[in-house]
Amino acid sequence: MAAPKHAGPRARARGELEVATPEILAKGLQTGEIHAAIGPFPDHQPNISYQPIYSERHALYCGRGHPLFELPHGEQPSEVLNDQTVAVRSYLRDIEFTTLSNIKIGATVSSMEAQVILIRSGRFLGFLPVHFARSWIERGEMRELQITGLGWESRFWLALRKRPEPSQIVQKFSDCMLAALG
Repeated sequence: MAAPKHAGPRARARGELEVATPEILAKGLQTGEIHAAIGPFPDHQPNISYQPIYSERHALYCGRGHPLFELPHGEQPSEVLNDQTVAVRSYLRDIEFTTLSNIKIGATVSSMEAQVILIRSGRFLGFLPVHFARSWIERGEMRELQITGLGWESRFWLALRKRPEPSQIVQKFSDCMLAALG
């Protein structure tokens, strides 16, 4: 969000919406290039304030054509994942597979969209938010693997730079976002 050059009684703000990894968003907040950001932010920075706004459930998926796609529905033991190849998001890598030791990371991506492409290829497993995966599930292109002990909640935060203090327009934006999403 950029501030207007001449702040008069009818001043307007211009908003820009960027999609980026949590690391890029945090860096932009630190440098002042970004005034507000929403994301999972697994690593909290000292000069950024974080307000929780929502969380989303993540589940493990495979695409049609993957050997695990035809598993019977219902809870499966984690051993079915031994030696499987997974695609992970770079900023979630430590969260996604902390409980598994016998998997192979075959690809690292920076977005869910790239991860979906790899999962749908039938060659990779990967975690996705349940709401995000729904349309591919409904079309029979992917399925959730219900593995004992897997799945997790990702908390999303509204992040603002602490110093210098956010402008009035950024604070108003933050208040509106918290009211709408919090």
